[in-house]
Amino acid sequence: MRDAEASLELHLSKHNFLELTRTVFKLHRNDIPTVGIRGIQAPPGAIPFKWGPTVHALTLFFVKAAAIADDNELYRPCLQGKSPSPALNIARLMGRQEPRCCFDLFGVDKSGRSNISRMLSICNHQLRDLRPVQLYLRTPPLSPTGIRVWVDEDEVTGNREKLTALAAELASAWQPGKSGRDGKIPTIMRKFSKDTAAPREYSTRPGVIKVARSS
Repeated sequence: MRDAEASLELHLSKHNFLELTRTVFKLHRNDIPTVGIRGIQAPPGAIPFKWGPTVHALTLFFVKAAAIADDNELYRPCLQGKSPSPALNIARLMGRQEPRCCFDLFGVDKSGRSNISRMLSICNHQLRDLRPVQLYLRTPPLSPTGIRVWVDEDEVTGNREKLTALAAELASAWQPGKSGRDGKIPTIMRKFSKDTAAPREYSTRPGVIKVARSS
């Protein structure tokens, strides 16, 4: 499995139901980490976020990505689905740029491009030809080995069986508009900004899917 510089920590809790409570992200090893804390307010220097459908969907995506065992699996989508689905929710997040906390949790690079857009490859965001939206982890900047996951105080990083079970629990609990107020899905897909559009390596021809690779 290839390594990349970026790192992401996901801290989940199961006191009531499985939910994300804290994130720690670094684009480069020596960067000052960006810390996200669930709640209306956060300590100075941290980013507050709500446990809504979009954050829920992103958590599911990265937990599934953390369970990737070898490079061959990078050619398969971490998430896919039609409307309503976590995959389409994330695709629409990239198009409408809301909620902003989902971008703030990952910051921007030196050019001002959002880091989360660098880590996701999105295929068929417009649901052409009845095919589902497909989301892939883009490596680099973030590899599956750069994602660490905790449930309460138990670190499950590298435990594929536990990560797969967590992903299944997150997927079964996801509902649009039910996890919070940030997940309302607009009727019309808004146009993607130029830095979050589906990569050129993706074919839009029916039945043809190519995985984008970063240089």
